[in-house]
Amino acid sequence: MKKMIKNFVIILTVAGCLFYLACKGDNQVYAQTGGNFPILPADYQKMLGKGMDVDWSKTGAGKRNYSESAVRKFKKAGIRHVRIRVKDAVTESLFVTLDEQINDCLKYGLIPVLAYQANEFKNVVSDQSMLEAVEWWRMVAEHYKNYPYQLSFDLLIECSDALNKQPERLNEYFEKAVGAIRLTNPGRIVIISPRVRSDAAYLNDLEIPSRANGYIMAEWHFYASGPSKTNSRKLWTTGTKLEKALIKDKINLALAWQQKTGIPTWVGAWMAGNYNDGNDYTLAEQIEFAHYMITQLEGAGIPYAVNSDTKFYNRETDKWIRSMLPLRHCIFTSYQKAVRMLFENSQNQVSSIKKVSKSSIRIKWTDIKRADGYIITISTSPGFWKDRRQAAVTGTEKVLKGLRTGTTYYVKVKGHMRFNGKKVYSEYSKQKSIRL
Repeated sequence: MKKMIKNFVIILTVAGCLFYLACKGDNQVYAQTGGNFPILPADYQKMLGKGMDVDWSKTGAGKRNYSESAVRKFKKAGIRHVRIRVKDAVTESLFVTLDEQINDCLKYGLIPVLAYQANEFKNVVSDQSMLEAVEWWRMVAEHYKNYPYQLSFDLLIECSDALNKQPERLNEYFEKAVGAIRLTNPGRIVIISPRVRSDAAYLNDLEIPSRANGYIMAEWHFYASGPSKTNSRKLWTTGTKLEKALIKDKINLALAWQQKTGIPTWVGAWMAGNYNDGNDYTLAEQIEFAHYMITQLEGAGIPYAVNSDTKFYNRETDKWIRSMLPLRHCIFTSYQKAVRMLFENSQNQVSSIKKVSKSSIRIKWTDIKRADGYIITISTSPGFWKDRRQAAVTGTEKVLKGLRTGTTYYVKVKGHMRFNGKKVYSEYSKQKSIRL
């Protein structure tokens, strides 16, 4: 009898611990139960981590080229959530597409955030367009009411100019949309966003929906279309004190609002280059900007989604874009790995080869950032297999002696740097030749 009582007490204790963890929002419990417990916004904010905006359901190309393997690769790359942007009306075919994508995300542990474009409401702010947007969410919420709580609803993808001028209509939309969602999803995370390009400065304009139920977050944007070398609002050139302050000031606005309201925030979109305007930032400049951005956001405990998947991933080949791998590593893996890869992919130029004497030449080349030194390779054949010599140099020029008159010499240069105790090399420059 005593043994039975003891076992019963142990069972009750274990059950109580599991219930306690579930109520606290322990991530391991969510994983074990398939997310069947509502997640507190503060816990969800931590779970989101680093994410990416995806066009899997936004464009025709996105839908046609979507594949489950992309989800696996995103997860493996360190991406923890995706913001699935949608603009289509609710149809059976839309749910077929979304179901596949959301189920794949949940299968591989990628948090799905479903975000609605609501173009009709944003462009023509009327009672009818608002009603249609609210009805969109009612139907979507009904469809996903039994889905794990890792799935959240982002009610609006950035205000339009028309809606920016009517903040009371924006708040009215959030009030009605949240009410429609709460009919079937009382404990799901719902995300609202302020006007004027979702600027953190306008978070104070938001009115918290009456049926938020405590399961609500706010989304805000900055540098959603990248930094600029001329626009003072989002200026970034070399990372001056003023330019860094622009980033810190926005983050501080969001932190102050979080402190005042108790509502966690999330950055729904930012990008490292101004790709929409032709992109006049080198990859190295983008990496430095991204490194500062993520350092500040992570230091503030604010998760973010990078805009967007098409800049990093080729949907048609189902592969990462090789040239963007250093930036991807900077954002999702390691800044040091990004620096190493950027160096390994860099290539300098042999700027000049001049004859100094009958048997010597002077070679000059361009510098590579972070290079500790250079290796010069010289040969009497363009394939560098005949009479091959090498010289190690710390500067950016070298006089080579002991050469043969009447012979053509081919030269190329590469840099090297020390990384984690090992020497790594850049790519060779294009070869140049000189005849003595």
